[in-house]
Amino acid sequence: MKRLVLGFVALLAFSSALSANDTVAEIGAGGLEYVRSDKISMVREDLYISMDEVRVDYVFRNHSEENIVALVAFPMPDLEADPFNYIAVPVENNYNFVGFSVSIDGVEISPKLQRRISVAGVDMTNELASRGIPLLHTAFEVSKMLESLGERTLSRFEQLGLIQIDIVDFGKGEELQISPLWTLHSTFYWEMKFPAGREINVSHTYKPAVGATAGMMPFFQSADVSVSGELADKYCIDEGFARAVRGRIEAGVQMEMSWLSYILVTGQNWRGNIGTFHLTVDKGRPENLVSFCGEGVSKTGPTTFELTIEDFYPEQNLDVLFLKVSEY
Repeated sequence: MKRLVLGFVALLAFSSALSANDTVAEIGAGGLEYVRSDKISMVREDLYISMDEVRVDYVFRNHSEENIVALVAFPMPDLEADPFNYIAVPVENNYNFVGFSVSIDGVEISPKLQRRISVAGVDMTNELASRGIPLLHTAFEVSKMLESLGERTLSRFEQLGLIQIDIVDFGKGEELQISPLWTLHSTFYWEMKFPAGREINVSHTYKPAVGATAGMMPFFQSADVSVSGELADKYCIDEGFARAVRGRIEAGVQMEMSWLSYILVTGQNWRGNIGTFHLTVDKGRPENLVSFCGEGVSKTGPTTFELTIEDFYPEQNLDVLFLKVSEY
């Protein structure tokens, strides 16, 4: 593997499936705001990433002589609506669509969830909420509810950039097709106590909303797979990965492309650097391929790759690319 980049770049209008490190928060006039703690450090972070599950185990330490009660936030970064890319929502639940759970010292708690939507950086939450339209644009009922809106409201939504209206014909005559275009911002948060002078364990688990294509993008559809360019840089695609892709293409193996990302930079909000950061990436099946940026990555099993960094300062984030053998 190449240098430790762990970088997130918005590319090719991908709807990235993301999650993030815990951070300290406060509730401001506009909702949650992230702040820094100079008394609580992240002693250790163990992060496991696969297409089916993400697990994160933290050890925090309160260095002060007093108990600290703080609002802790776990941002689930932007989920962008895009008519041309598919996001697999793992749980049929408009509220907690990733099945997110959190426990503190082994005791499960019930986090709260703040959700907002925006278009081009402008908050549009009230436009949908006032009409009872779910903010999760992949929810089954969203399309039906949009279709039921009057012409005047649809025109307004289109002007605001909330939707795209097309005329389509699937053999039954012309009809309107309304596609959401907004971006969903979700953050789980909870209040917790950090006991004076000692460590505390916090764990999360959830099913990632993995970005996917029905096949592979043009970048991977010929035997001339490049190891340079924006996509290659984002996932640190090296010659070994490119050679494996070429081999599967030449053998006629059908593969599907999936990707997910994890925000690490919110780990900067704690005192000092992360003491020990341990990452495990699981590609699912031995015949699948995976690529991500990291230095000192070791293959530790038929499907797993790991790295450990001491005194880790997370300057950028983590993107993981999966090419999985099609089951069809």
